[in-house]
This record gives sequence, structure tokens and C-alpha cells, in this order.
Amino acid sequence: EYVVRPCLIDGYKFEMRQYMLVRGDGTAYTYERALIRRSSVRYAPDSADRRAHITNKWVQTKWEASNELCDLEEIELVSTKWPHYQHVLEASIVPLMQDLADVIQPLLAAGAARRPASASANHFELFACDLVVDENLQAKLMEVNINPAFGAFLPTTKAQLIEPMFADLVNLVVLPATVGVAPKAGRFRRVRQAQAGDLGGATSHSSSKEMQAHFAYITFKRSPRKKYEEKVVTERPVLLSRVDPSSKGCL
Repeated sequence: EYVVRPCLIDGYKFEMRQYMLVRGDGTAYTYERALIRRSSVRYAPDSADRRAHITNKWVQTKWEASNELCDLEEIELVSTKWPHYQHVLEASIVPLMQDLADVIQPLLAAGAARRPASASANHFELFACDLVVDENLQAKLMEVNINPAFGAFLPTTKAQLIEPMFADLVNLVVLPATVGVAPKAGRFRRVRQAQAGDLGGATSHSSSKEMQAHFAYITFKRSPRKKYEEKVVTERPVLLSRVDPSSKGCL
């Protein structure tokens, strides 16, 4: 569902990339900082310019350092620069991440029977959850990325978000697995604790179906059909004839 009344930063729509780490035993964490990607075109619900509505880097700058309107420094931010982030994290993002961690447990359970003998609780996956925030400061999940890119950020983003996050990740899951030290979460906040029986026991029919659907989606993401979608569908004009033009945003 399109969020007609998004929260705005100085009149511009934005999205947040919130990172979520899931350990092999089902314990889940979210990071207490996020990436903010702002649009380069002021938001108007009836704007025909895609850049007013879709805030990812490809649409905004085609992965370049700038477009004709702005430099990347103006549209790529760390959440510490947004005064509402801490409130949104506590009131909306953490509950959302808790729900998401519960939802994926059937997938983990379905894959438990295929785990190698070397599997441990410290095996992990780092996901990137893309969120949009509405004018009431409620975060809405748009998608979850299973292989997020980390090599195309600004130096300030790397220094304030990416490098500290990976340092905390090493202390939380890598060093405990390799040298046996006690885990240190840093800015990773636990949103779900592993529970007895999470990954054991018989796999339900419903969880098997969910796993099949998951792999079908991954196959689609890597297929020529997906490439066609990226090439053709994204070039179509945005049609927003039914949106409410009175959106004001939250700032």
C-alpha cells in the first residue's frame, strides 16, 4: 500500500534502512542506527517525477555521486542527523523488528533439518530492512534485503554507521565463535531471544510451504524476469491519480 502521507525532511520524502541480525539459534537484533536516503525532488503526492516518490540511490542518482539537483552528501544521511529517530526506534521500529523476527522463525525451523553438523548458534545473517515513515511517525516495512550492498557509501556514512556496526557485529558473533570470548552487543539491541524448541522438532506443513515460497522468491530475484522488471517496469510513469493532494508530512 502506498503511504500517501509520508513523514518529510524539509519537504522531501525519505526511507530508512534498518539493519537486523539473526543468529543461528533464532536470537535476533536490530542496530540502533540506520541509513536515511532522502529524495532529491520535493514531495508532492501528484508529482510525475519518480524521484519525489522513490528514494533509493538508483532512482535518485543512477549510482552516481550526484544528479542535476544535488550531490549525494545532501540525500544520504545517518539517523543521528534526524531528531525523531530515537522516538521512532523505540515506539515503532523495535516492535516491527520483533514481529519480523517472530515471522521468520518457521523458515529457520524448516531449514533446521538441513543444518550441517558444524552449525552453531553464532552463525548469522545480516538483513537490511527498508522502511518508510508516515506522518504519524509510524514505520512501515517496504522490503527486506538478504544481500545488502556496503561498498558504495559516503565516507561519513561508513565512519558513523557501517564501520561501527561491523565492529559491533564482530564482538557479538564472530569473536565468541572463534576465540570463545563473551559476546558484546554494542549498539545491537536484542529484539528476540531464542526459545527452547525454536529450531527443533518436526517441521510443520505450513512452515515448509513458507520455505518453498521464500526460495521461489529468491529464484525470481535472480531470474531474467527480474532483470526485465528492473529495465522496463521502472521506466513507466508513476500513476497516482487517486492519492490525496493534502499530504503535509511530519516536519
